[in-house]
Amino acid sequence: AMLNNRFLVRQTEHLAKRLQVESEDLPSQVHRLFELIYSRRATESEAIDVIAYIKAHGLANACRVLINSNEFLFVR
Repeated sequence: AMLNNRFLVRQTEHLAKRLQVESEDLPSQVHRLFELIYSRRATESEAIDVIAYIKAHGLANACRVLINSNEFLFVR
């Protein structure tokens, strides 16, 4: 239900802009995204996968995917 919510789309666009201001290169943006969303560093394989996704679909869409993930939505 959250995936295509207009509010969530706008917020992920804002998050993507923040990441671009805070970090110049894509790997740094991905690691910062994981820190903000999951409060942890991305593993090497996660970073590679997310970078590939960003190149195909854009940073804001990658933000939306991570926010809609199980790890973000549920507390362990």
